[in-house]
Amino acid sequence: MLAQWLRDSSAQVWTYLPLARQDKKLQTLLAGVIHRQTSCVLLDPYANAFYADASKVSEWKDDSTDMKPGVHERKWEVDSLCYCLCLAHGYWQTTDDLTPFDAEWQQAACLMVATFKE
Repeated sequence: MLAQWLRDSSAQVWTYLPLARQDKKLQTLLAGVIHRQTSCVLLDPYANAFYADASKVSEWKDDSTDMKPGVHERKWEVDSLCYCLCLAHGYWQTTDDLTPFDAEWQQAACLMVATFKE
């Protein structure tokens, strides 16, 4: 089982942010993490962990919740979405690069806010 947790994936790359301004390859990696998290949030903003394979079905598929393929765990934690937003903001603040913040990211950001409100 290989799954990506939103909080953990943000925390694992956070320490590299100060180096990203001078390192284009590192910027590409960090933008990739933001892009992947965007895809995850769009799939399910209430999930906290996702599979790389969007068709993989979780062993918890019979939980009393909407377990979609590609979702590993659906244990909503406010910090999962907060970490995504913090990483995105930190990336932008450090690099001034707007590349990861496309229409999909904007849709995911609106979905995060709506989820917080719910």
